[in-house]
Amino acid sequence: MSAHTELPPPQGGHVEVLWWAKWHVWSRCISPVLHQVELLEALLNYYILNTLYPKVNEKLAEGFPLPLLKDIRLYDPVLEIHKDFLFLGTNLQYVRA
Repeated sequence: MSAHTELPPPQGGHVEVLWWAKWHVWSRCISPVLHQVELLEALLNYYILNTLYPKVNEKLAEGFPLPLLKDIRLYDPVLEIHKDFLFLGTNLQYVRA
């Protein structure tokens, strides 16, 4: 006889992580809200692209004067396009009249 006993073969099963279970329950509860938010986002994107942007571009195409102080001249303007912003820079010169 053998001195050690044999272990039973492993049984099938699974382990659940509690935070995942809580997240899953929470995400199922807010799922209807998320669908409403997605619909609202789609409507806003449509409005912005088809209504707001054309109107803003129309106004910007007309141009607008920059407010300048008396006796100040702008020279060497620089416009740089970056990922999330535009950089506009210029040198100033004081000119006595």
